[in-house]
Amino acid sequence: RRAAGRWKRIKARLEGFDLQSWAQAGVWRSPVRGRVSFQARVSGDLRSPSGVVRAALRQARYGELDLGGLDLEARLDGRLARLDRLDWTLPTGRARVTGTAPLVIGGPAPADFNFFVEARSLDVSALAQRLRAVALAAPIVDADVNVRREGGAFRLEGGGRAMIAGASVPSAGLLFGPAAIDFQADGRHLRVVSGELSPEGKGAQARLEGSVGPEGPALRVTGERIHFDTGRGLTGEADAVVDIAGFWRSPHLSGTAAVLNADFSPQGRREKRRLERRAGAAGSRRPSAK
Repeated sequence: RRAAGRWKRIKARLEGFDLQSWAQAGVWRSPVRGRVSFQARVSGDLRSPSGVVRAALRQARYGELDLGGLDLEARLDGRLARLDRLDWTLPTGRARVTGTAPLVIGGPAPADFNFFVEARSLDVSALAQRLRAVALAAPIVDADVNVRREGGAFRLEGGGRAMIAGASVPSAGLLFGPAAIDFQADGRHLRVVSGELSPEGKGAQARLEGSVGPEGPALRVTGERIHFDTGRGLTGEADAVVDIAGFWRSPHLSGTAAVLNADFSPQGRREKRRLERRAGAAGSRRPSAK
């Protein structure tokens, strides 16, 4: 309802709308799916509204990954949006975001924003999929981070710990066991401060260095006497340096290796496959009823 250039009151409500319908219509292009609910009560001038907004996403999925649910509560206060809470609850872990941001409705908006992110036992498998060159098993994050922009300058503060059950670099045949990686914000990036890895191989050592930022990763894995198995009959040990860099949209993998010893056994490869086929066939047989 509008009067004398002012919106006296706006009410909106949407319950359980399936994002798949928007995707089929070509309106929703994100791979995220789920059911959206939305409520808003807004009044005042369109350029400086006030009111309350609530939203929820249920049965959220990213491809085959279960994203749990999201709940949002925010207040519109003139030209500022106050995020009281954005809760992300996963089957494993949770995260909460609070803070303030400029409200862009007509005219230039203030440049600054300020958000606090709290993560507790948060499974970030959906984000880890962006690192296509590296496979991470059960990446879990605990963190307290402040993300803000002051005077047009982006800043990060805080830190946390990421834990993985294992990792692999399939293209290089490298495997790593469980690891705990501590990180700390240094202004614009989250930098690794302790990243000892547990690679396969007797006497093998490896460590993770570098940082991640808004644009993408800049990480390096340095290893000594790491066991590798390409899956094509070539196995051995090597000292290696592997870089993961680029943009989040398409990070790339590069590196160098000094092979210490190697064994190539195509016959062993064929025998392994033959045994796997026999084992699979035996497992598929059902005992006959007597």
